[in-house]
Amino acid sequence: MKQEKLPLEFDKIMEIRKKTVLISFGTIMLSKDMPEDYKINILNVIESFPEVTFIWKYESDTFEEAKNTKNLYLFKWIPQTALLADSRLHVFITHAGLGSVNELSYMGKPALLVPLYADQSRNAKMLERHKGAISIDKKDLANFECLRNTFADVLNNQSYKKHAELLARQLELQPITPQELLLKHATFGAEFGELPSLDPYSREMSFFTFFMIDVYLFLFCSFVVSFYILFVVVRFLSRWMFRQQNQKQKTT
Repeated sequence: MKQEKLPLEFDKIMEIRKKTVLISFGTIMLSKDMPEDYKINILNVIESFPEVTFIWKYESDTFEEAKNTKNLYLFKWIPQTALLADSRLHVFITHAGLGSVNELSYMGKPALLVPLYADQSRNAKMLERHKGAISIDKKDLANFECLRNTFADVLNNQSYKKHAELLARQLELQPITPQELLLKHATFGAEFGELPSLDPYSREMSFFTFFMIDVYLFLFCSFVVSFYILFVVVRFLSRWMFRQQNQKQKTT
């Protein structure tokens, strides 16, 4: 993955404390638009770690509550790739967008993931499975104890760093890189064109067959017929028992 040069301003910030954390929730769901209780709680957690520097991608100048927080630096734009590639960055708090997850995977950084919508929950679980990250529900951004304890675990537990770096190493040394795989498939397709063996048979199916409507209709009809037979049997037995009871009463 191509690495950017870290701007001097950020380089100086990274030198202030022994540990630095990056916070960014992407370019669609902006931090400035978060519910107020989420932002205040994140700020409280940041203030509870005075020995850690926090860089937060925050798209507004109106976060008055954060102005007196000495270990927090707000930026409307951040060189995310360059920061993730820097060995002085210890943890990334992010929304688990596909781009961020890919960068995390290749850069080998531990992460606290807060999926917000769409594919982000899947992305978070995918990265969490490699044990280099941990995810929480977005509602937990308002829960001080949960957010603080989870963050402290990722920051201080070296197993997250170890597994994150292991994943990055695996991606670096994978037998076939994504670029090589793309080129091989493009070359193969250019030489042989369309191949029936690579064309899914589902393209030949009708809408009725593809969505198994015939199967569902059969099951539905079977259920209706079975229910009707059961109903007829129960009704017959009820009438038979009623007649038997009436005959006994007449004989007595």
